[in-house]
Amino acid sequence: MIMRKYNYLILFLCFNLFSFCSVQLAQDVSESTTTTVLDYCQTIEVQYVNLSNELLTAANEFTTYIDDISPNPINTDREVFFSELDINYKYKEIYIEYLTQRYDYLLKIRNLLVDNSECNFPNDQSITADQLLKAEQELKKAKNE
Repeated sequence: MIMRKYNYLILFLCFNLFSFCSVQLAQDVSESTTTTVLDYCQTIEVQYVNLSNELLTAANEFTTYIDDISPNPINTDREVFFSELDINYKYKEIYIEYLTQRYDYLLKIRNLLVDNSECNFPNDQSITADQLLKAEQELKKAKNE
């Protein structure tokens, strides 16, 4: 009987040791990294994607700010935000900050694409001069009001 308990204990210890080694091997494999060298156009594309993501983040933060104004639906909060823009200094400040960020990111994206026209990006959403001009005009209008 004692021998049987001893065998179970040895079996239990072996199983735990095996489990520990398996986990350690899996961790070692996941820690190994590979380095990929990007060519020039791939590097530009990464910059393009990063700028596009920053533009999207700025838009999402602005939308979240408006949505957090009240528990009402976003459309109602948007109406309140823009109707009170002239009388609420904080709203105007937030709006100008968003428009400035948007214009800066659009300008950076456009310059990146124009300066690197030799790189062909699939699914490119180029920023036109008209879009940039419109963003600049919206920013100037908001600052002057």
